[in-house]
Order: sequence, then structure tokens, then C-alpha cells
Amino acid sequence: MKFKNLLDFNYDSDGWINRTELRFKISPLHATADVIHNFYKLHGRNEEYQHEYGEIDLTNTRWELQRKKVKEILSFSIIDDDGFEQCVLENNVNGQRAARDNFEGTYLKKMIVQSWKEHKTWLSPPFGMSPQVSPDKKFRLCEGHSRLGFLKGLVEAGYIDLDNHLDIWILVNSN
Repeated sequence: MKFKNLLDFNYDSDGWINRTELRFKISPLHATADVIHNFYKLHGRNEEYQHEYGEIDLTNTRWELQRKKVKEILSFSIIDDDGFEQCVLENNVNGQRAARDNFEGTYLKKMIVQSWKEHKTWLSPPFGMSPQVSPDKKFRLCEGHSRLGFLKGLVEAGYIDLDNHLDIWILVNSN
């Protein structure tokens, strides 16, 4: 099954892919509930994602939760689209402001703030692709652009060190 086949799945009135169908067809592909919801359900019908990832053969991949240095994560490529780049830039500013103001007045939910303050990590890891799977043959961030921008801002503000390690879901070849 290729990523583009997600367009054939049933979807709800909001345009999101049916979660039950996803669990039945995607769970065997080593995907957790978090991956199914945040990557497949929310982005499986997204035009930019289909353009970028439509030909990826999901039957030959699996998701791995990996620990990577912050400097590695910040070097991941992103979809070459102004909207994604703008999202990273805006959240970079938000991250700098949050670090400067000790997270007071931030738009983030209380649990997310608590995770950054107490553990210096995100509450939910973003999603990336290994060079063997990614269209540009580089590590690629495919979901979590707001988190990437926020992390970048925390680093630029000196709140997070580039050598710290964070978890990130990585889509890898299963062969």
C-alpha cells in the first residue's frame, strides 16, 4: 500500500480519514495510535503530503521511536512550501519568547509547558523520515513543524542545548 492509497479510505464530515479503517489497515505496518492519528488521519488527505509522499510504499516501512541530538533534528529538511517554512519561523519566535518569559503567557497547553519546563522535551514527539524513505534522500521532518520551530527558538534562546537528545518518530525501511 502506498501513501497515495490513503485517498481511497473513508473519511468523516471534517475530511479526516476514518480512524477505525486506519487502525485496521495501518496497524499491521508497525504504527502506534499516535502515529495513526497525527500522521495518517490528519495528513493522509493533505494535498502537499500526497504530492511529497504519495509514492512511498508503506508496506515496506515501519515507524521507530529514535533518540537524536537536537542539532540533528534541527537539520532535518522540510517540505519546500512557504506555509511550512512560515510555521517554523513563527514558532521559532514563540519559542524564544517562551524561554525569555519563563513560559508565561504562552499559547501552549499547560501539559506542554510542564513537559518543557520539567523535562526539557516535547510532550509528543514529531515525525520524520529516514534518508532511505524520504523523497529528498535526507532526514525529513514530515509532521511537527510547529514543534520544530519552537525547539529552534528554545535553542536560540539558550534554553535547550544542541547536544541534548529528544525522541522523534522515524519512518524507516523495513527490508
